[in-house]
Amino acid sequence: ARFAYNWALQKEREAYAAGEKFIGNNDLRKAFTVLRNSDQYSWLKTKRGDYSFYQDTDKIQITSTQVKLEAIATSKRRNGQRLNWIRLGERDRIPVGVKYFQPRITFDGLNWWLSVAVELELENISTPVGDALGIDLGIKNLAVCSDGTVYPNINKTKKIKKLKQRKRRLQRSISRKYEINKKKGEGY
Repeated sequence: ARFAYNWALQKEREAYAAGEKFIGNNDLRKAFTVLRNSDQYSWLKTKRGDYSFYQDTDKIQITSTQVKLEAIATSKRRNGQRLNWIRLGERDRIPVGVKYFQPRITFDGLNWWLSVAVELELENISTPVGDALGIDLGIKNLAVCSDGTVYPNINKTKKIKKLKQRKRRLQRSISRKYEINKKKGEGY
């Protein structure tokens, strides 16, 4: 992939330096196919790439249970099953009847995955009731609210400090016991 990117970038730079037009995607793909089929770059055929591709939003159709990635056929079989439709793993996982953005299809070696961005309209937006409250999170105090309420940081209390100190002492004693047992085991 890196070689193909650098090769295409070099072609675009050469065209720009020569004062030519921008090279289109189809022309670059055709030239790269010719390059890949040459004897010098035959190693490009053996590289396995990412099984991931982008799908144009106008070429994708989604229902609550199926997705169609290309507008190839709209006919149905005798039993009513649609042709060229892929069954989704979960029903109603993708919203239907909304605008889709950036559909990407990915293969992980076992399953194909479809990911899309969806534009949804928010319903029942609640309006704030009452006064606004600002909260300042700090180190000395856990939180200080704009109405003057102070919530203390429990990690700064004497009880927590004593518990942490006791924990350190117990951990040191366990570590010493471990070292003593380790030395005893060496002599046997």
